[in-house]
Amino acid sequence: MPRTVRNIVSLLPAVVALLWCLLVASGAQAADEELWTKVGVRYRVNKRLRLDFIQNTRFHTDPWRVDNVMPDLSGNYDVKKWLRFSLGYRYLQMRNKFERFVEWHRVYADVRVRTKLNKVKVSNRVRYQEQRSSDFSAQNRHWFRDELLFGYDTDSFWDPFVGAELFYAIAGQDGTGFHKYRLEAGVDFKVGDHQLGIEYRYENKLLDAGDPSLNILVLSYVFDI
Repeated sequence: MPRTVRNIVSLLPAVVALLWCLLVASGAQAADEELWTKVGVRYRVNKRLRLDFIQNTRFHTDPWRVDNVMPDLSGNYDVKKWLRFSLGYRYLQMRNKFERFVEWHRVYADVRVRTKLNKVKVSNRVRYQEQRSSDFSAQNRHWFRDELLFGYDTDSFWDPFVGAELFYAIAGQDGTGFHKYRLEAGVDFKVGDHQLGIEYRYENKLLDAGDPSLNILVLSYVFDI
């Protein structure tokens, strides 16, 4: 086994334990717990254009069940080293409050700017997304999302990061206004064409105080082809 892979394997238990402790510690706030997984491939068409396909699956942990299944296809174009535009489509099967899966279709457009200050990487992504369903009981949803990320370049195969994202609802069943926010912290591992990620997220809804907050463990794997 290559040395870098062995290093990743040796670090994984400590990272998972740390993120799980964060999840359990924040569980005192009457939050639900979820596990999100992402598995995908990325294909670089040329120096500026990249295509991503990501299969997202989200699980509720008490009781264990699949809540959302969401394949996602996007194109990403680097206008400059510091500026990226993205367009994407996501198909969603989401479990509703009646324990029935409802079909949704989401389209989104991103603008991302990024810079690096010595070892610190800073990225800001602004997204507009529109989500529609043919189900009569569901209302179409429209959001703006703003995500700010800070990463640290360790000059090694792993890089830690922290960030926050704010959701603003324009129209739909969520009403109008700041809908929810997310806080996140995690580690990305890069080995050749393979990228692994382990992340903790805390999500809290603002428009509906009756909805529980979420403690989320995110596991991801992406392969560059």
